[in-house]
Amino acid sequence: MKKMKIALVFGAGIVAGGVFMPIASSSASSNLVLASVEWVTSQLTPLNNRVANLEKEIKNLEISNVKPSLPSTIYVKTPVGDILRGAMEHYSTLTSAPMGQALTVKDQFISSDGRYFLVTYNGKTGYIADWEVSTSAVKKPTSFVASKTAPVLRGADSSYRQKGTVNAGQTVQYLNTFKNSSTGEVWIHVKLPNGVDGCVKLSNGEVR
Repeated sequence: MKKMKIALVFGAGIVAGGVFMPIASSSASSNLVLASVEWVTSQLTPLNNRVANLEKEIKNLEISNVKPSLPSTIYVKTPVGDILRGAMEHYSTLTSAPMGQALTVKDQFISSDGRYFLVTYNGKTGYIADWEVSTSAVKKPTSFVASKTAPVLRGADSSYRQKGTVNAGQTVQYLNTFKNSSTGEVWIHVKLPNGVDGCVKLSNGEVR
């Protein structure tokens, strides 16, 4: 009888072991799978972040490389607009256009100095900076207002003979604008009340 009880207990232990061991084994496998998933996720997250950042950078580059729309006509908005040999500030001036002058645009170029338009004026083709022009029509000046008394000369250079004088605060008729290619000085061609016309430095007043 005692042997039978021992056998039954032993048998029950084997059955119990057969039932519970797979469960323990199954739990360990699940933990291993979960650990593996977590590890893969930890490795993929930084990679996904890098991909997202790269996509953002590529999008920004694509946007920055898109050229602005090309206007058909632009207008000089500064007292004089320089038309250069190339699309950078250090290029020499081919010719200059006065305020309000309409220029037909042929092309544009974006350099390290900014945006430039390819135009033709006075038979010369060159580049003018976008900060010197407007896409909207600009009214041409009609007068020059002197800020100080200054000589009115025969030409756009200090070496020319004096023809008259414009007094501080005086308003005279505006005719045109010239830029001395040698000195870089801007001169305004004006007409005095007595009918005499000549050139006065822009630094002596302003055009309106």
